[in-house]
Amino acid sequence: LEQLSDKESQIHALNRKQSRIERHYQTLIKKMALKALDQAQLRDVTSKAEADADWKSKCEQTKKTINILAEENTQLAIKSKRLEEEEKRYKDGPTMTGDVKE
Repeated sequence: LEQLSDKESQIHALNRKQSRIERHYQTLIKKMALKALDQAQLRDVTSKAEADADWKSKCEQTKKTINILAEENTQLAIKSKRLEEEEKRYKDGPTMTGDVKE
């Protein structure tokens, strides 16, 4: 009878130990799942940050291109105005003093 009681005590002790181990593994599994989720979120945030940086870079390059084209357009407008003035002077011919109109 005493041996039976001893065996029951051992069984209860083993059951408690098994329960502690199972809880420990469940905790580890939860931690691993949370870590994987954190890593996935970090990758997502990193990916978005890289995409934002790439987009910002493209926007800056586009702004530079627009500024270059605007400057070229201004220079072409100045040249066009000069050509129009020269054409007008040519059509008008010399002034009464013989000078080309300014």
